[in-house]
Amino acid sequence: MNIGLQMQALSSRFSDIDEVTIELHKELLAINIHNRSAEATVFLQGAQLSQYHPHKEQPVIWLSHECEYKIGTPLRGGIPICWPWFGALDKNPALVQQQVSPSSKQAHGFVRSLEWDVDYIKVISSDETELQMSIAIDASDLWPFDCQLVLKFTIGARLTLSLAVHNNDTKPFYFTNALHSYFAAGDIRKTKVYGLNNKLFVDALNNWGVFTQQGDITIDREIDRIYEIKGEDIQIVDGEWQRQISIISKSSANAIVWNPWIDKSKWLSQFKDSDFKHMLCVESANVGIENILLEPNERHIHVLEVMSQALPLKST
Repeated sequence: MNIGLQMQALSSRFSDIDEVTIELHKELLAINIHNRSAEATVFLQGAQLSQYHPHKEQPVIWLSHECEYKIGTPLRGGIPICWPWFGALDKNPALVQQQVSPSSKQAHGFVRSLEWDVDYIKVISSDETELQMSIAIDASDLWPFDCQLVLKFTIGARLTLSLAVHNNDTKPFYFTNALHSYFAAGDIRKTKVYGLNNKLFVDALNNWGVFTQQGDITIDREIDRIYEIKGEDIQIVDGEWQRQISIISKSSANAIVWNPWIDKSKWLSQFKDSDFKHMLCVESANVGIENILLEPNERHIHVLEVMSQALPLKST
């Protein structure tokens, strides 16, 4: 459908919901939701949330100002959906790799580049709005299984994403996945990550070796690590903006912590040289040996909750 007609159809479909507007960002359509608690924007391409901004607070989710908004190009920032593999295909378990064509070069799978359907938008209350999107995937050379992904966003005082993968095929399949969350930071040098002390992690920058985290995480160099968390909560404490972001994902076996720092920022696409100062990825995931086996007619649900709150004032 012509993008103008598509925008008109969506605007007409949700014209009775005051909290919803349909936006066109160059080549990409997006849904903006604005209720009494927060504002959020979700693009049809990739079902990618690009902003979540509770009112009277700083933005919680980071998006680069260098985004190109092109068809087939995922946005740098927000919360991209990584599925059915995470990162480079050749770094995934053999059980995942052998299901797809080795010519598949795109990092983080293919659903973040495809357009999703808008199933519904529902006003739960003046403080909370629900949006559901889905995509049906037919068996092909790229992914030889029939399946469906359904992603539900709940936007309010907290942000919740619930991603359900349905196996509609007659054969089981394996996958890895991540909700690749880019969080906004006032100053990365004044930002710490709590909840990962004593956790094992794989360091992608140190020959993929396995190490144990000692203490809380401060960001003073490039970091790219996969932690074993088994569904435990993580907190980002932002000293510049005096707030804590709580990341709750009981369905995640792993958390990926990533910041490109100075040198890598110079060649990343859709990324300013200085952007590393104001973002931090803490991704909820199931990767490596924690890959998911999904039998026919079964479904797997991955839930992420994000909540921001001010730090308590220090007594003087």
